[in-house]
Amino acid sequence: LDELEEQVEKKPNDADVLAHLALAQFNAGNVPAARKAALASQKIKEKQPLDAYVLARIQVSIGDSDAAKTQWLAVHDSV
Repeated sequence: LDELEEQVEKKPNDADVLAHLALAQFNAGNVPAARKAALASQKIKEKQPLDAYVLARIQVSIGDSDAAKTQWLAVHDSV
C-alpha cells in the first residue's frame, strides 16, 4: 500500500495507479479508501476496468448485486 500511495502522490492524475490503489485498499479491508481511490480513477478515465471491478465488489459486499452489475456493465458494455 505504501508504494502505491507514493505513486499516487507522484502521479495524482494516473487513473491506473489510482485503480491499483483502490484494489489494494479493498483487499486490505479499507472500503472507504478503496471507494475514494476508485471514484478518483473513474473521474480521470471513465471506463477504467479495475476501478469498475473494485466499485462492483464494494456493491456486492454491501448486498447490492444489482448496482454491482450496473457498475460492471457500464465499463464492459461490449461483453
